Amino acid sequence: MVFEPRSSRSLLQRRSSVSNAIQAGLDGIAVIGIAWYLIYDQFGYITSDYVIMLLLLIGALAVIYDHYAIYRTNVGLSIKAFRLFKAWSATFCFLVVMAFLTKQSETYSRLLVVQLFIIGYIAQLFLHFAVRELQKRFTAHARLDNALIIGNGDLANFLYQKISNNP
Repeated sequence: MVFEPRSSRSLLQRRSSVSNAIQAGLDGIAVIGIAWYLIYDQFGYITSDYVIMLLLLIGALAVIYDHYAIYRTNVGLSIKAFRLFKAWSATFCFLVVMAFLTKQSETYSRLLVVQLFIIGYIAQLFLHFAVRELQKRFTAHARLDNALIIGNGDLANFLYQKISNNP
């Protein structure tokens, strides 16, 4: 019997932590909450069409954010903001394509979709920043283990950057 991995990702990239699960939950709650508020603000009630849109949005967020490794990478805030923008934009492109293919594009308010795109992105960016700062505060008093990198060059610098940027 030959064992072949089911995923092309390495074992280290498939790791998960409590903070990643909390971050994903906060993102989902923020997106649903903002969408719910915007729908009630514009229409006063929520229709089944918007419930379907929200379900598609949350499902697409899970798949697309996993593809873009939003919760698996620890990079600087500017790179994280750009990756988050790409993933959020891809999610909305998926929603637009689905609405077009199912001939439901006239059902949804364009103003609501644009507001959800902008406010949702800003809210997620703020949540990612807040969770990162909380992680830094909690780990600031933790016992640090020293590591020695032997060698120099590109590989050693890459390893140093990865270790240093990992909260």
